[in-house]
Amino acid sequence: MTITQRFIADFKDVAAVRLVCKCRSSVSLPPASPWNIPRECPHCHTPWIDPNSRDHKLMSDLLRTIDDLAKSNAEQQWNAQLEFDLPAPISSNPRQ
Repeated sequence: MTITQRFIADFKDVAAVRLVCKCRSSVSLPPASPWNIPRECPHCHTPWIDPNSRDHKLMSDLLRTIDDLAKSNAEQQWNAQLEFDLPAPISSNPRQ
């Protein structure tokens, strides 16, 4: 028998979308703030997302969509959710 664990979240539960740099610095972007997408890493200043790029539009659209669905779900008779597979637990017993 196989048991699969999943994590299910409502869009209203999404606190932020994280951008992570190669230097491991990160920025969390709240869905309600699609205009605050950084152009560069705040730590190492590596260029990230040009405001005129397709990636900027996609990120902005993603943040707006999450925010809109979070607000819309409260008014609807249905609910859109995100579903994630959880990683398998790490065994502390080397024989398993």
